[in-house]
Amino acid sequence: MGRKQVTLYLNEAVYERLKELLAPKPVSPEVEKKMVEMIEEIEGEEYKPAETTADYKELEREQVKLAKRLQSLEKMLGYPREDSEYNRIRRITRQCGFDEDTLEFTPEIIKCMFDTYEGPPDSVHLYINLMEVVKEKREVENQLTEIRMKGLGKNADSDLQN
Repeated sequence: MGRKQVTLYLNEAVYERLKELLAPKPVSPEVEKKMVEMIEEIEGEEYKPAETTADYKELEREQVKLAKRLQSLEKMLGYPREDSEYNRIRRITRQCGFDEDTLEFTPEIIKCMFDTYEGPPDSVHLYINLMEVVKEKREVENQLTEIRMKGLGKNADSDLQN
């Protein structure tokens, strides 16, 4: 979503209480979520604000950043060598029931990984970090694909939608 400063007049006590309750998160994104929910409730359908060039460019930057982080973590775990810690931990995670499609780590899977892996625990942490980056990268790439399939990423010099 493109960001634009807007002014809302609110009861100061309400705003301050919400700010206190949400700390350390900022108030604006949470208020925006509630506003989107209100729009969806009123319209009776999903509301998705129009993407802008700024959003598209931000997704591009995020995808590159995540790809670099992924390469770094893979390198730290010795990927792509067959005897790498990456491959040893990957085999263990599969045995522990890890689903590589959903990339969801349950407490049971994490406990199983630490109990089973005979190498240093920091390698297990690195592998979990790597899988979390893979998941985040997939989400960003799905958003980029959706924008590009609509033909919205072609012209990065002007707003995609007004």
